[in-house]
Amino acid sequence: MQVTHHDGALTSPGDTTSLHALHGRDTRDCALAYTQVLGWPIAVGHRYNRSAGCTCGTVNCPAPGAHPLTEPVVPLTAGELAEEIEARPGAGLIAPCVRFDAVSVPYPAGMALTVALEQQGVYVPCLQRDHGVAVFLLAPGSGRHLAGQGVSVRSGATAWTALPPSRNLRWDTLPTAHQALPEATELLTPLRGALRGIPGDDVTHPGDQSRKPPPQL
Repeated sequence: MQVTHHDGALTSPGDTTSLHALHGRDTRDCALAYTQVLGWPIAVGHRYNRSAGCTCGTVNCPAPGAHPLTEPVVPLTAGELAEEIEARPGAGLIAPCVRFDAVSVPYPAGMALTVALEQQGVYVPCLQRDHGVAVFLLAPGSGRHLAGQGVSVRSGATAWTALPPSRNLRWDTLPTAHQALPEATELLTPLRGALRGIPGDDVTHPGDQSRKPPPQL
């Protein structure tokens, strides 16, 4: 699905099936889907090396290979992004929270919420970090309505979130190209129920739940 111009810049034929690349771990294909299909601004972050750890050099880095090189995040042009991906194989992909708010909840609550929403035919873009945290992408500026115990919100140009294929990140529910992100208020009641429905220990010891498959893109 990828087309590379003679100047090295990533371009796309505009086919929404390009989003299927997000199920994979190819950094260039994922960057193409984010920038050219979804229209999200993207930058390249740090890398993780098995023997040396995160390239930031912090011994106990809390997000090895999944955080920005600098803050605030400065999105790259298509040409710059292609060059950085070539120069930093395996680097994380970072998005400033301008096209969406990133709302993080404990993984068990996130999966319970996803199940409840999908049973109603509602599919909200969601990624998960190492089966510990679920991150929902909601309409920009709306996440503040969900902030509270067990919930963290990142919003605005100075905030950021790492995206797959950054280390330990996977998509649970893919975003779509032609559907507006839901307002956070739409999740308020079901999220409260999901948070109440999990034992305290499960916040740090995630479980699993049976789910219906999402619709085909």
